[in-house]
Parts: sequence; structure tokens; C-alpha cells
Amino acid sequence: MEILIYISGVLTTVCIVSVIGFIRAYKKYTLLLESNQHISNISSIRNAEVNERLEEMMSIVRIIQNDYVPNGELSDKIKAIEGSLGEMQKISARNRSFSEQSKQQLLNDIGQLTTKLNRLGQDPGLQSSYS
Repeated sequence: MEILIYISGVLTTVCIVSVIGFIRAYKKYTLLLESNQHISNISSIRNAEVNERLEEMMSIVRIIQNDYVPNGELSDKIKAIEGSLGEMQKISARNRSFSEQSKQQLLNDIGQLTTKLNRLGQDPGLQSSYS
């Protein structure tokens, strides 16, 4: 009989401890659910605010695109300017090359002229042939 009382006491204790554990786990579970719901509500509110702000920004972008120079036209103008600048750069390079060649030719001609003038100055009778 004492064994039955001991076993029933152990089972009662195990049941009471299990019920208390289940109650605590359920309270923690409900607390976590409430916390999760609160966070979800805040997240939904923030998400709605962000979507509203995004819609405002998109309307501003649409206004800018419609009221000002369209991007395609602006891009075409920029490409045309870049093409013109490229052509101008090529022309400038050709002009620079031509001016360098002209400068060199001019220096050579001046050198030859100086040499001939020096010879002419040394020949008082002007009897030498100059070429």
C-alpha cells in the first residue's frame, strides 16, 4: 500500500510540475505572439509610410520628366556635343601639326636666308653666285 501512495505522490508531483511548466510555456508563447504582433503592426505602419513617400517621390520624378527636357532629347544633345568636341579635337590636332611643320619650315628658311646674307656681306664685289 505504501508503494501505491508513493507512486501516486510521484505521479501527482510530475503532473503538477508538468502543468506549471505548460502554463509558463503558454504564457511565454502568448507574450511572444503579442510582441510579434506589435512588431508586425509597427512594420506595417512603417511600410505604409515608406510606400506613401515612395509614391510622392515617383510623382515628383514624373513631373520633372514631363515638365523639363526629356532624358532622350538631353542625351541626344549631349552625344551631339561630344561628337562636335571630338571633331574639334581632331581639327586642333591637325592645326597643331601644320603649325609645327610651318614653324620648322620657317626656321629652316630663316637659317638659309641668314647664311646667304652673311655670304653676301662677305662678298663686296657681288661676283659670287648664290643659290
